[in-house]
Amino acid sequence: MSNKYKRGYRAELRAKYQLEKYGYIVMRSAASKGPFDLIGIRKSDIVGVQVKVTQRLSEKRNLDEMDKLTKIPAPENMRKELWVWVEKQGFLFYTEIKRINESPKKETMGRGEQT
Repeated sequence: MSNKYKRGYRAELRAKYQLEKYGYIVMRSAASKGPFDLIGIRKSDIVGVQVKVTQRLSEKRNLDEMDKLTKIPAPENMRKELWVWVEKQGFLFYTEIKRINESPKKETMGRGEQT
């Protein structure tokens, strides 16, 4: 087992523990061939987590990785997250921000005037 693999494996276990602490049942993709290393499920939601390990923070690389995750089709109640373990600092979390598309509601402003 390479050092890189061991560091990644330990970070995945840390992330799994955190998700379990918040009530998720967590499944780990051992070969990490899919888009997510961990899938957490609880009654109200699902979370897909990609775990990365780095010694130095690269905001651009992390945002590029998060951009890739947002393009993956998923159910409405699923969040996509990138958890980056920065050595000697801990996790940084990135999450997909979903835009809610709804048409603006017309409101009346007294005497039947509409905005």
